[in-house]
Amino acid sequence: MSSLKITFRKTKQAIDLVLNDAFYRIVTYLLFLISRLLFRVRIYGREKPLNWRKQHHLPFVVVARHKSYWDIPFLPVAFGPSLKNRLKYVAKNELKVFFQLIPLSNNFIIYIDRDNPKKSTIEEIIKTLKDGNNVAIFPEGTTVPENKKFFGGIILVVKKVEQMTGQEIPIFALNVKTKGPYGKPKGKWYYYLSRMVEADLRIGGPIFYRDLEKVVKNKELTKAQKRAVMVEELLRKVDQI
Repeated sequence: MSSLKITFRKTKQAIDLVLNDAFYRIVTYLLFLISRLLFRVRIYGREKPLNWRKQHHLPFVVVARHKSYWDIPFLPVAFGPSLKNRLKYVAKNELKVFFQLIPLSNNFIIYIDRDNPKKSTIEEIIKTLKDGNNVAIFPEGTTVPENKKFFGGIILVVKKVEQMTGQEIPIFALNVKTKGPYGKPKGKWYYYLSRMVEADLRIGGPIFYRDLEKVVKNKELTKAQKRAVMVEELLRKVDQI
């Protein structure tokens, strides 16, 4: 009986892997077609994280600024459907109602309370990376300019995973460079439908914890303040891509 259960479990896992793979590839392809149609999207630097995975066999973190809800589909569009570049997304709890309507989507999402991140959520993100999966997050947390605040937990996550694995975990930044009215408050749906906005999705080279740590070296700040300053430096690097 036990061997039958093991066989059943392995069969189920294999089927789940196939379904998840097909789901991610189909959704990414559809999002690319939509993005190409509405924004005339161009992609630069996809090979950078792909080469990292091939050379080091280690996961990575993806960050981007959050100016529009379109930033969300731009992430899989930029990084593509490849298994090595595949992402698991950190999303605010409020989006759970929407994504629960899409079968299999929750397999690629970690939900977080933006205003009060729980320790268990941070631990889940750490485990996701430690298990070899890439993680994507918007450190600003929202598209509303006046409500933006830096999520320093991503710095803590990278540091903890590096300590656990003894390996450096890179951060790959995506810069969504647009021409035309995009994001809040200027971006409107009818601008997008009329193809008034162009989007270049630019992926930069790897950024490491040690690079960000330099900006807080020898500064008398609390741990939380240091992480906030490091995230600010990270976003500054995003803008430079």
